[in-house]
Amino acid sequence: MFDALQRARFGGKPVRFFLFIRQSLTWRYCTADRDITLGEHTWLSAQISRSDIKQTPEPAKDKITIKLAYLLDPAAESYPATQALGDNWQPWVPGDDVRVICAEGHYGATDLPVAQWTGVVTGVKFGDVEMELTCEPAPNTSKAINQGAKWQISCWKTVYSTGLRGCNLIPGPIAVVGTLTAVAGNNITAAEFVAQARTFVGGTAAWLADMPVARSAVVTAVAGSTATLDDVTDIEVGTELTWLDGVTPRVATVSAIAGSVLTLSDVTGLTVDATVEWEDVEEQAFSANITAHAGTTLTLDDVTGLAVASVVTAYTIPLWVDAVLTAVDGLTLTAAEFAGALFTLAGGYLTYTATNGLLIRRGIASHVLGSDTLTLTAGGPNPGIDTAVRALPTCPRTWAACAARGNTLNYGGAIYKPVKAPEGSSMSWG
Repeated sequence: MFDALQRARFGGKPVRFFLFIRQSLTWRYCTADRDITLGEHTWLSAQISRSDIKQTPEPAKDKITIKLAYLLDPAAESYPATQALGDNWQPWVPGDDVRVICAEGHYGATDLPVAQWTGVVTGVKFGDVEMELTCEPAPNTSKAINQGAKWQISCWKTVYSTGLRGCNLIPGPIAVVGTLTAVAGNNITAAEFVAQARTFVGGTAAWLADMPVARSAVVTAVAGSTATLDDVTDIEVGTELTWLDGVTPRVATVSAIAGSVLTLSDVTGLTVDATVEWEDVEEQAFSANITAHAGTTLTLDDVTGLAVASVVTAYTIPLWVDAVLTAVDGLTLTAAEFAGALFTLAGGYLTYTATNGLLIRRGIASHVLGSDTLTLTAGGPNPGIDTAVRALPTCPRTWAACAARGNTLNYGGAIYKPVKAPEGSSMSWG
């Protein structure tokens, strides 16, 4: 009834597999005495174990612990395979989730191991040679507190988050698509280019335009009224070809095409190895900086390819600040771009990509509007000089702050006091 592999899985000692995931990085380990390759991935043999899995109605009892080798000695002669995984919690605790999948399989099996448990790492305990991870089942929305609307003056919504519980504030540029009704010099006009929550000046505009492209090819054969070219890219019936007959320019129209053989209206002076030229039209992308805005008219520093009926996407300036650090002194960062922030960056957060590819997010402890320096909250790692960072301001969650950000439509607070208690009236009184 059961094959040898099935009996070995049931009665033997299965191989346990562990997959850890943090953003785009993964670590794979197994309890076998050698590395196991399944498909495109290799599971490293490691000193790693876990407690038994329990599935109960009480989530608190469903925790598991994973023990793995990890050396705190910086001068150790060699390190275990799990050292790289443990480095996620040394010297700083990560600010994002590390997910874990526990699976079981059998050595020699070609199919993937069967997942037994999934969750996230919620705690860590260090020893000199071992690390212990406390893991809980993946959190769900029922565990979250303070959900839903509240009757309060200040806004309860999460800044930048989307959906009913988010304020839907756009952190980046606001995009406005317009069809041009007039082009005069560097000024373009479209009914859609009305004032937005943030100014267009300092933003950018983008569009596509058909532009002429010069092409050429070499003649490889001439027979009668036909010529063979080594390249006929984008040549169509009706395309005009030009070449030099000595010093005399010649022009002919393509009347038929058969592969690389063209039938021409004239082949006077056309010889083998001659170069023929023609003009093609190719759609190209353009962008320009917006230098002024008045009514429904934008002024750009480049209008190449624009005409009436062109479709242009205009972008306002963003709330975030993209910067390159010019100085780092502990938790104090300096970049000229910080001085141009629309609002103080204090209370917001800063993100950057570490050398290992992880997106690091750090809180901003202080920043004075107009200053080119800011201070991060404690807890690393810290970015270095020349690091590209993005800083986002927070919102004080007041009506005035929401109005300054042009987002009052999504304000979650209450600016008026109800004249009567909601009990017995309506469940949608707020």
